[in-house]
Amino acid sequence: MTGRRNHRAIVAVVVLPLLLAGCASSPPEAVDAESHETTILDYDATVAEYTQTAESLALPEGQVYPDVPFARTDELYQQGFGRNQAVYFWNCAWGRQWLKLRGVDADLAAQAFETYASVRATDTYQQSWDPVSMQAPFEEALESAELGDASQIQADITANCPA
Repeated sequence: MTGRRNHRAIVAVVVLPLLLAGCASSPPEAVDAESHETTILDYDATVAEYTQTAESLALPEGQVYPDVPFARTDELYQQGFGRNQAVYFWNCAWGRQWLKLRGVDADLAAQAFETYASVRATDTYQQSWDPVSMQAPFEEALESAELGDASQIQADITANCPA
């Protein structure tokens, strides 16, 4: 019986403080990778971030960004959320464009594919896409597409890009 009491005491002394340390009454905070400063944005600042990014990334002809793809005006957002939303939409648009043009216009399809693949140069890809679950499948899909198999990009667009 003494062993059980000691075990309970260890659990109470070691585990309980660890559990309580994870509790917080304030929202989680983002950390800026360069300055290590906490950065949380309100809705208006997040919309501004989205708009600024959307203005810097051209879509295929005839396509437009949605006004605001997130509607929770009472929420706080991690810095980069608005930027990431614009990059996701942009990448989806170019993926759809490539799928539409392949087999129809080789030059325009090549340009669309190059733009679609250029997401790798964005902060969104480098900082927000998990290397194992997002970057690796994306790279694999690009390699397959370069060999003539569009199925992985088609599956990604179908699953992850709103129509």
